[in-house]
Amino acid sequence: MSPQRERELRKAQMAAAAARRAEPDARPAGRTAIRSKPIRITLDLSPELYRELTGWADSAAIELGVPRISLAAAVRAMIRVTTDQPDPVLDRLRQDRDRLRAVPGPAGSGAGPPFSIYIAKISGATY
Repeated sequence: MSPQRERELRKAQMAAAAARRAEPDARPAGRTAIRSKPIRITLDLSPELYRELTGWADSAAIELGVPRISLAAAVRAMIRVTTDQPDPVLDRLRQDRDRLRAVPGPAGSGAGPPFSIYIAKISGATY
């Protein structure tokens, strides 16, 4: 296809899209795309929290009668429960925040905030 033909085709597509937005009850421009690619996050855990998470995942696997539960699947399930029942998580965030304010850690220790604070960051909650 020639460059001129491509430009004409693109102009026609844009005009058709603009006409659809001009219809009554049309979606606003720029809000029609739905993200389909997963978003990757990175989570730093203290060794203690990592042991707790892996221990929980191992126990969950036994409870469910499966050989293994991946940590990613465990965290995804925890996020879903958090969005369904935010109050216990918000209470824990408050407790963690108060505890962190009361006992400052050594600078540069790399321990990082508790796991629940990271969950709040990825779920959009503020603390």
